[in-house]
Amino acid sequence: MDLQGTTIMILGGSGLVGHAVARRVLDYRPSRVVLVALSEPETETARAALAPLAGDAAVIAEYGNVYLPAPLARADTATLLDDAASRRMLIDDIFGDLTEELLSRNRCVQLLEKYRPDAVVDCINTATAFAYLDVYRSARELHALSATGTVDQEAIERHLLTEPIAQLTRHIQFMVEG
Repeated sequence: MDLQGTTIMILGGSGLVGHAVARRVLDYRPSRVVLVALSEPETETARAALAPLAGDAAVIAEYGNVYLPAPLARADTATLLDDAASRRMLIDDIFGDLTEELLSRNRCVQLLEKYRPDAVVDCINTATAFAYLDVYRSARELHALSATGTVDQEAIERHLLTEPIAQLTRHIQFMVEG
């Protein structure tokens, strides 16, 4: 494997798997390793831990939710769901047409364009990321509201944003197009 002089981007770069991959990748002397994780503290901690192993390679920390549009990528998810405009943007980005506008505002696409990596290693624990959304509870709640005739737009939007398959599919589309 010849990675010397390349740029490698590791999604989920601060997790156990991402950190282990980064350590191994550094053995191959890339010019840059870009660690991408959800929060700034965890990404900076991983970057600092890898710095002594980096040699001449730059270890770069980036953070934010790569499944979201960049304007929302660093916000607390619960807060986003409480804001009608944020919910609308999320729904548009997940279920809308895959337009240049959607591509250009996606956090992951922006990082791909910024760094132009030679390889991307996705170490995000997607099962955990989407398990917290609990589509089953949401479906039960939406169904209960429908039985009482009290389903409103917010309830539907909140439910749509728990659908993991659509979000994973769109993430893959963003990765391919990015």
